[in-house]
Amino acid sequence: MGTAVGNLAELATELRAKINADTTLRAAGKAVTVSVSGDDIEIRSNSLGSTSTVVMANVGSDTTLSTIGLGSLSTTNGTDLVGTIDGVAGVAAGNVLSGAVGSNAAGMSINVSSTAGGTVVVSNGVTNQFSELLESVLKDDNALDLRITNLNSRAEALTTDKAQMERRLEAIEKRYRTQFGTLDALLADLTNTGTFLEQQMKNIPVPGASKK
Repeated sequence: MGTAVGNLAELATELRAKINADTTLRAAGKAVTVSVSGDDIEIRSNSLGSTSTVVMANVGSDTTLSTIGLGSLSTTNGTDLVGTIDGVAGVAAGNVLSGAVGSNAAGMSINVSSTAGGTVVVSNGVTNQFSELLESVLKDDNALDLRITNLNSRAEALTTDKAQMERRLEAIEKRYRTQFGTLDALLADLTNTGTFLEQQMKNIPVPGASKK
């Protein structure tokens, strides 16, 4: 919009201050930025999206806009974001792009402050990764359960082997005790036999020997 005012920068500063000081706009959280572009002054709303507009008009018979050289005005509405989330077109509201209902990204919203476009990569955070790890560890037939099952099986096998070994040792001990008892009895018999033979040999007469 052209203007006949000499110092555009001063006018832009004054306009920004006056507009942003309006109590109605401030209560609604609205504000503008005012800048100089060549021979024009540009007024941009801080609101984003297709619903964002800037309208300047005289009230009644007021001619302020013409007086300050803003008689010829052109306006351009803002535009909403265009983008996809997880390959599905998102739902835009101003600079916020949300996942479409029913898509994998439903419930996710991205606040975009750049007008140059780009790509947002979303990955699982530490909490989500830890949750997935716990789920994999605690689910049925998980690695931990299989490991515990294998260890229990080995423990049962060792218990069975131990019982078999104890029975074998008991059998060996019983056999050795029996053999020892037999040998002990045999030794006793041999001792008795030796004593008997010794007595008999003493009673055998020896020719030429004198009897006492």
